[in-house]
Amino acid sequence: AMFPDPDEIAHEAAYVKSGYKISRDKVLENYNKGISFKKYLEELKDKRQLVSQFMYDSAKMHVENVQNSPYWNRILGDKSLWEEHNELEIYWETMIQVEACDIVLPMKSKLDHLFIHTGKDKLEIKYFDYKTDSQKPVHKYVDSFEYWRTYRQFAFYYLAIHEWAKQKFPDWNIDVEMYVVPIDVVRNKTVIYKVDSSYIAKGMKAIDNDLVDLAWHMCANQWEFPRKMYEQDIPVLRVDGDECE
Repeated sequence: AMFPDPDEIAHEAAYVKSGYKISRDKVLENYNKGISFKKYLEELKDKRQLVSQFMYDSAKMHVENVQNSPYWNRILGDKSLWEEHNELEIYWETMIQVEACDIVLPMKSKLDHLFIHTGKDKLEIKYFDYKTDSQKPVHKYVDSFEYWRTYRQFAFYYLAIHEWAKQKFPDWNIDVEMYVVPIDVVRNKTVIYKVDSSYIAKGMKAIDNDLVDLAWHMCANQWEFPRKMYEQDIPVLRVDGDECE
């Protein structure tokens, strides 16, 4: 009896899981065209990736700079009282009803650095997300936070943290605080910002809209244009530059 090629099975499984909307042969054709990209992936598989001594020393210096920040004591007090979680992966599902469809979306989040403390009547959670930024000094990080719409990421992490807490501590009241730690890799400076609830609310609204739009596309199986392009007769160009109003 002929047994199927394990590589062929792996390729097929990877293709199915990827959710590509073009044929598998076309995906492989595009992959094989990108010689440098293919070579890079093969090197990652076959060799251990090394960094220069300069890069290692620089990374170590930035880590020490973050660890020595006086903001830790102001936020956490005695760190030994907190349980730490690094690169915490969280999985959950969200169901969205759109038109005639009930769409279940699998969700995943990977968190940089989470601290938890069990008090008398609540579970305290403090989350820290690290950002390297060489364009602006850390005291101007709000510009980068707005430009990259990082508040969307924090809102998604906020959802993930609450899901994780419900799974692990179902009977506890939860108090979540979120912090962003920009690291200026040029000037070797860092600071810790608390992300205000107003930004979480702004990000939550954007995420809700995105998830509803995604559910609509899955229900309608329309992927070429954004949802609003399908829901209007004629797109309109306005003087202020806003398209597709």
